[in-house]
Amino acid sequence: MPLHGLVSGNGTGGACPASDDTSLQKLGPRGGPPFLWRLLSFRPPPPAAAAAPVALSPLLVTADWRLVLPAYDDLEIGLTPLPKALYLFFLALPPAGLPLPTLADHQPALLAHYRRLRPQLDEAAARARIRELTDVRLNSLHEKLARIKAAFARQLAAPLARHYDVRGSRGGPKGVALPRHLLHWPP
Repeated sequence: MPLHGLVSGNGTGGACPASDDTSLQKLGPRGGPPFLWRLLSFRPPPPAAAAAPVALSPLLVTADWRLVLPAYDDLEIGLTPLPKALYLFFLALPPAGLPLPTLADHQPALLAHYRRLRPQLDEAAARARIRELTDVRLNSLHEKLARIKAAFARQLAAPLARHYDVRGSRGGPKGVALPRHLLHWPP
């Protein structure tokens, strides 16, 4: 049934056949209110052409453990020692990463990275900081992951930063998506 047969002649908008010509005149030339036809004929604009893939910079870990992106004018990503130790640990893993609850099983590797960055810190204090970082009852790990993400977000646009920071699905493994052929460790 055409639309004009479902419009009430009394203006109440009921779904009964139109009873007079004046109500049909109100509907417009196509048998419906103009705003309705504009709404029904609306077509979303075509999707924008996919942006050209961005060129990722290699990530250079220098001999003094700085994180440098040489293709972006030697941009240095600044992190304090504990978040940097965590980031270096994730860089040493495959891009798929690992589930965060299993991080406590990797305390020796985390400690080794942290000791490289803070050699003057005594062993007991370094162990305590790594133990705190891997304790699932504390928020330290998530604070450090947020600092890593913020450090890249401050320096890079979001489409680029997502390749360099630590990411993963909720409850799933977390890792750094950067292809490992773009990662250069010190000799």
